[in-house]
Amino acid sequence: CWVCLGWFVNMLTGHGCFRYYFHRMKRAPDVACLYCQHSKDIMEHTIFDCAYWNPLRLSVKAFVGYRNITPRDVQDLMCRPSDILSSENN
Repeated sequence: CWVCLGWFVNMLTGHGCFRYYFHRMKRAPDVACLYCQHSKDIMEHTIFDCAYWNPLRLSVKAFVGYRNITPRDVQDLMCRPSDILSSENN
């Protein structure tokens, strides 16, 4: 879907809803994470580390064997045929 594709592009380029980006655009007073006060809210922190987003990571962690998610996992998920992902979730 085009909405999902746009979200992924924003996420991967760091132009999504990250305080670091908003601060650069003069839309946020600082770069700290709103949820855990990590010193820099960037894509990597949000996707891989911020505890606030742990519940949303559960399905991805199931896919990678309940270990910490890595950038390589994101690449594998995005490049895998959608019919394979659908059959794994059913």
